[in-house]
Amino acid sequence: MACPSIAASFVMNKPDLLNALAVAAIDSFGKRNRKRSRQKVEEQLEKAAEQPSANDVGSRRDASHRIPGPRQPSPPLPCRIGRFRVESIAGQGGFATVYCAFDEVLCRNVALKVVKRKTIADLEKVSFQIREAQAVARLSHPNIVPLYEVVEDADQFCLVSEYCEGVTLADWLEEHPGPCAPQVAVEIVQQLAAAIAHAHSRGLVHRDVKPENILLVPVERRVSSLELVPRLTDFGLVRDLRTPVDEKHDGLLGTLDYMAPEQIMLGPENHGAAA
Repeated sequence: MACPSIAASFVMNKPDLLNALAVAAIDSFGKRNRKRSRQKVEEQLEKAAEQPSANDVGSRRDASHRIPGPRQPSPPLPCRIGRFRVESIAGQGGFATVYCAFDEVLCRNVALKVVKRKTIADLEKVSFQIREAQAVARLSHPNIVPLYEVVEDADQFCLVSEYCEGVTLADWLEEHPGPCAPQVAVEIVQQLAAAIAHAHSRGLVHRDVKPENILLVPVERRVSSLELVPRLTDFGLVRDLRTPVDEKHDGLLGTLDYMAPEQIMLGPENHGAAA
């Protein structure tokens, strides 16, 4: 099935990607069903545009571009969260705020993804973070940002992850307009494909692979022509193929520009490895 991918983002802008998504969804149903498929795609796109998708913040940047809307004001910066000294805000989204912090016990920099527990809606957000933590704990791959631990109290729930220097792939593409070198694109996609395959081997589907959720981390010693290592992050919308579909967590999920056709047109039981 032809569908837009991270590779396409090197040479296509977001409107082009969205159009390619619709075309791919239509083509996947064959010429005999083309009219009906087009109508269904348009209906789903209109539905998605009317309501925010259940998307999460990446570990480095604000991921609010997914569906246009007012930018949320930055929360006040806490001085400490448990044993962690908070230094700055790394990103903010509808589900969580990510802080750069220092672990004063283990003497290392970390990324804290924090959800407050103030309302019933917050408790639902925490359930997404618990699923993310359980998923990432099953993974171990050099191109996936590792989870160190979970810290929680009566007021908040925190995922403690490795702190990664560098920028997101989205930022890098914006700073380097125009097509990039084919060898660079190929190596980035190959390494990300290996990370995604590793997640699939553990029965997990990310469902939100996009440039904003990919960090480019400087390397101390090169093992390829890349100066930066791509690392996949933000498993907040993960689908566990080994568990039954959960209607509360498995609705229309993802970022519209990068959704696979089956994410838009079909139910969550079809959100398999191909998505």
